[in-house]
Amino acid sequence: MIENENANGEIWGEGFLRRYLKKHGRKDVSIFMKKLIEDIRLFYAGHPLEDDVTVVACQVTSPFGSTE
Repeated sequence: MIENENANGEIWGEGFLRRYLKKHGRKDVSIFMKKLIEDIRLFYAGHPLEDDVTVVACQVTSPFGSTE
């Protein structure tokens, strides 16, 4: 759930998240997380957050394990 608003009263929201995933979803998880945090910081532009921010990500390299 995304609840924090920026100085303009906008919520980063699911739409932003979906667009972010489309654009960056195939990147290495460390790059994905770094860029996500950068984008969130830019969106809020120093506006104090009313709630904490928790981000969890994982990288799946083989969805069914090894084929060997």
